[in-house]
Amino acid sequence: MPPVALPPKSHAYALWGQRLREYATSPELATELSYWTAAARTRIFPATTIMRHRSHADADEVLLSFENEWTQRLLTDAPSAYRTQINDLLLSGLARAVWRWSGQDEVLVELEGHGREHLSGDLDLSRTVGWFTTAFPVRLAGGSQESSLLIKTVKEELRGIPGRGLGYGLLRHLGSEAHRMALSHVAEPKIAFNYLGQIDGGDAEAALFTMAAESAGPSRDASSPLQRWLSVNGTVRNGRLQLSFGFGRKRYRRESVERLAALYEAALRELVDHCTGGACGLTPSDVALSGLDQAELDRLALDWREIEDIYPLSPMQQGMLFHAMHDGESGLYVNQVAAEIRGLDAGKLRRAWQAASDRHAMLRTGFAWRDLSGAPQQVVYRRAEVPFAEEDWRARSAAWDQAQLDAALARVSRQEQAAGFDLSRPPLQRVRLIRLGDDRHWLIWTHHHILLDGWSSARLIAEVMQHNGEGRLPALHHRYRDYIAWLKGYDSNASAAFWRNATAELDEPSFLADGLAERADAQSSGHGMLALELAPDLTARLQEFAVRERITMNTLVQAAWAQLLRQHTGQGTVCFGVTVSGRPPELAGAEEMVGLFINTLPVIDGVSPQQTVGVWLRELQDRNLALREFGATPLYEIQRLAGRPGRPLFDSILVFENYPIDRALIGTDRQIQVGKTRIVETSNYPLFASVGVDDRLRLVFNYRRKHFDEAQIARLQQAFVRLIEALSIDADRPVGMIAARDPADVVLLERANDTRRDQPREGIVAQFEAQVRKSPEAVALVFGGTELSYAALNARANRLARRLRDRGVATDTVVGLALDRGVEMLVALLAVLKAGGAYLPLDPDYPLERLAHMLRDSGAALVLTQEELRGQFAAVLAETGAEAWLLDAQDGEGGDAGNLDVAVHAESLAYVIYTSGSTGLPKGVMVRHNAVTNFLATMAEQPGMTAGDRVLGLTSLSFDIAVLDCCR
Repeated sequence: MPPVALPPKSHAYALWGQRLREYATSPELATELSYWTAAARTRIFPATTIMRHRSHADADEVLLSFENEWTQRLLTDAPSAYRTQINDLLLSGLARAVWRWSGQDEVLVELEGHGREHLSGDLDLSRTVGWFTTAFPVRLAGGSQESSLLIKTVKEELRGIPGRGLGYGLLRHLGSEAHRMALSHVAEPKIAFNYLGQIDGGDAEAALFTMAAESAGPSRDASSPLQRWLSVNGTVRNGRLQLSFGFGRKRYRRESVERLAALYEAALRELVDHCTGGACGLTPSDVALSGLDQAELDRLALDWREIEDIYPLSPMQQGMLFHAMHDGESGLYVNQVAAEIRGLDAGKLRRAWQAASDRHAMLRTGFAWRDLSGAPQQVVYRRAEVPFAEEDWRARSAAWDQAQLDAALARVSRQEQAAGFDLSRPPLQRVRLIRLGDDRHWLIWTHHHILLDGWSSARLIAEVMQHNGEGRLPALHHRYRDYIAWLKGYDSNASAAFWRNATAELDEPSFLADGLAERADAQSSGHGMLALELAPDLTARLQEFAVRERITMNTLVQAAWAQLLRQHTGQGTVCFGVTVSGRPPELAGAEEMVGLFINTLPVIDGVSPQQTVGVWLRELQDRNLALREFGATPLYEIQRLAGRPGRPLFDSILVFENYPIDRALIGTDRQIQVGKTRIVETSNYPLFASVGVDDRLRLVFNYRRKHFDEAQIARLQQAFVRLIEALSIDADRPVGMIAARDPADVVLLERANDTRRDQPREGIVAQFEAQVRKSPEAVALVFGGTELSYAALNARANRLARRLRDRGVATDTVVGLALDRGVEMLVALLAVLKAGGAYLPLDPDYPLERLAHMLRDSGAALVLTQEELRGQFAAVLAETGAEAWLLDAQDGEGGDAGNLDVAVHAESLAYVIYTSGSTGLPKGVMVRHNAVTNFLATMAEQPGMTAGDRVLGLTSLSFDIAVLDCCR
């Protein structure tokens, strides 16, 4: 007989003991002390007599046995209601029994654990022999509650035990002196509970081992002490749950324990009946990643039998959900793949699509936000049937010409996209298969972008086609939730430092739509798409250039886009968005997951015109590599770090695609042939440009019609082509020589930059006073229930202006305005201008250090404020020595209300405003009267304003655009 070959042994028991001693005094374990001391403050199990000496000689037990059918319900049917383990239900029953037996609604119970817990990744105990058992106290409470609440309470208490109880004994016996002392004074449990599981094979004939009928004899010496007043032990033997209640006869009368056992039996039967009678629910530990508490889960009012998981959204998903809910435009972020396919079996495709969707949780996901007080959550359902519609168009296809057929198919595609989805309930995808001939189909797959990025879409299609070819799909080991969990541990401090530095050189956002000579119709709605392909020879030249210069095609494309922005916006430093894959290399299994991983990041590019193209391209590529290291940072966070919270940095996004959908459609089935393919992607951004390269470079511009029209997009595409071609001619050329010189573009650019106008000769004050003369009784200002006519507003401003002149305010004198939004704010602003001064907005919500810096830096010696803000500004005024005037006390009916005779020149200061200070100290910007009048005159032309229009003064006075709200 050959020798038995045993597997390699695992780590020694002595090493386990050494690791336990090290762990016992670790800072990590010390955090558990508060939990164990709090748990031990629970009331102990009551006794009916007081006997100090108790030994196994006094031991007795009451036995309880349940029938096979009921045991099966407990083990297999009941747990699904609340996703419980058997201990959850057994201990819930014990809590209820103790309450009915003693009137105690809580009790301290000792539980046992197997003890083989994970302390470090290098320690393997799988085949180590030794005593590992742990014992620890647990608070059981809620026995008086109805069944649903009781089960949830006990379950959450058990799930909340740190380290599965390993730390209690370590702290109590091996911890520091302080920890041992803290736990030595707490009460110990008087009742122990231990469920040993199924200790035979259930089926005696099929089992390898069965329990012997003979007695094993006593397991303890009769003189050894009883450790606990009552010990409840459970096992399943021969398919029946058996419970023993061990006790000391000197502590309890047998009839008292028999009553407790009867109450326990009744409680268990009640709980199993409840769980198998249609009840269901989730508890926070089931969806710990979500961070939801029990009250929030209950508010969701879902059928929990249908729910698999709940977890938060990624930042990109949050943004898409927000825009989908609030943009008001149908089809937003609804993507579509349409393709002509030959050799397809429709029945196989239907089954394959469902199988692939069943495989990935992301495709069974809906989104919850309406009933939540915090962030939205994604809800994974156990099953989501994919709508799969089949239509027979063979007769139409035979009767129509190709143009008619293409138009009809395009209409169907638009209808599918416009139909959108109910984001609260999956599936957020549907398939429409139109049969055009005996062996020819038109496939339309519509899905919401919140589920899948382009790479995931291609992967899903590849899986579908693989299954369609009856290939076997590998087991799935990683899920999208793993990515969400990874995001929670993302190092935001390092990313904040990177992005704060990266955005420091950006002075203003880059809006391509604003740089065009003619604006699109803002009343237009919907999206447009325009595609263009470069010739193979030009594509080859671009690829050869990229190889020579040691750059990627993506870098070359980005460089051309940066130049396009520079030439249309007139900015030296430009900003545009790029989409990165977002799949962190350190996340195990990231490549096999399906979901939305992409993120949009800003590329900020400023280059000297004298820099050579080759050097610039390599610098641009290096910056791209650097930003990808911090590619998980949400765009809204980058905007905040750039000093523009909630405001866009760009209006165009560039995507370099490397997921060929058409190849994924072919899959492993050699009989399938794919013809023309059409991909539609929509975004809330005005312009979304995607670039793909194989033998041809493909440009697809998806745009919003309220920002661009088709003619503008066509010109932009041609300009882009000329720029990328110009870049590839000579790497040693200066960047300043790279331009898109199309005659039509030159005319449009000259027209857009021809800003010559007859600027109004009158300044701000003169224009306002002219309006007062024109319509003195017309309403000039409404705030709350207060209305002021032009005449009244002018009079109040004049009276205050005279006082300011008396105080010494003259031309270019800076006066601080520390005022809440209201009538006084506008009166003060006008008064400062009428006195010849310049106002300095001081937002009451700004940090005191920032306000003090602004006062010192601007030289403002006088601040107009209000009584309710006096205390808030006292420290700032004391530090800077500035004088405060309370407008509440200054304004009155007395004094000369006539216009002042003060000359205000075009070059005189109107106001001083400060940057956000995101990259250091806030910097002051001096704005002169001619700049304001020029701006107002421009806005009067476009978009224009009539006498019947009203302007909402929404913007803080500290933002530059506020001058439009106040003076328009």
